[in-house]
Amino acid sequence: MESRLTEFPALGIDGPEGDEMPVKIAIITFAFFNFEIIHNLRKRGQFIAAEKWEKIEKVNTKMTDRLHNSQELLDLMQTPVACFMSLETEEGKCRADLYNETVLMEDYAHKYATFLSCEIDVGQASEPSDIIWENRHFTSG
Repeated sequence: MESRLTEFPALGIDGPEGDEMPVKIAIITFAFFNFEIIHNLRKRGQFIAAEKWEKIEKVNTKMTDRLHNSQELLDLMQTPVACFMSLETEEGKCRADLYNETVLMEDYAHKYATFLSCEIDVGQASEPSDIIWENRHFTSG
């Protein structure tokens, strides 16, 4: 993503020297397709709080069985559904904000519209405290 954003047209946000600097990502965080296990862990937590020990054992057995016997679940839990990036400069952030529009331009569409055969959709992230992490597997479309 750094090389893609660096290749995009400069916006002049950080002055002329910022136009020539490569765009750098400060940190990347991925959200994964792990809603099933999070749901069961929450349920188990509620049972612990209510001291419903027999139900805790049931949930533990269910989770253990799914984790040991479902390769599909293990594969899904390792599948990123979203990527959150913090960029080092305002120039980089603004180029990222314009990513979807920029890839529609003739010079960039063939190279940057997809990654690993998946369409890229870049948008401003919600505040982290507003994100329901176990629901990240849902899309808005």
